[in-house]
Amino acid sequence: AHGDCVVEAFVGETRQVLLNVMRNACESLAQTGKHVTVELTGLDSRVHVVVTDQGTGIAPEILPVIFQFGMTTKGVKGNGMGLWTVKYILNKHRGDVRVHSASGEGTRVELSWPAFTRCGNSSSSTPKTSRPLFPVPWRLRPDTLTQPCRLVPYV
Repeated sequence: AHGDCVVEAFVGETRQVLLNVMRNACESLAQTGKHVTVELTGLDSRVHVVVTDQGTGIAPEILPVIFQFGMTTKGVKGNGMGLWTVKYILNKHRGDVRVHSASGEGTRVELSWPAFTRCGNSSSSTPKTSRPLFPVPWRLRPDTLTQPCRLVPYV
């Protein structure tokens, strides 16, 4: 991690975003010896998380629709809610998600959140209020992401 990686967001939703993206990355690894990497960078106004995998990649014709509800490339194993949920949550938190991929070459998912500032409001251009919209600062730490492929589903 580089910089201060504290985001202004709901903890459970932030975890869900990371879980969905890292699960997709891990499930795309078709061969042993391939890797998923996670980079965290804290800037003055944003915190960036980049998840890169050496998996199968996403076909170019699928990329424009990957955030649509119900869209899955996993057949009966997928429900088409993972990336839709990621996009929905990040939009709710004034964040962003971008995906870069090519078939057979892996995928790079770039996540971005407003950085938490000491005054309780994010430093985005959103109008400030006396009560912060998302008052929970949550530190994204490398030790919370050390084993992204060992995911335990919850019920």
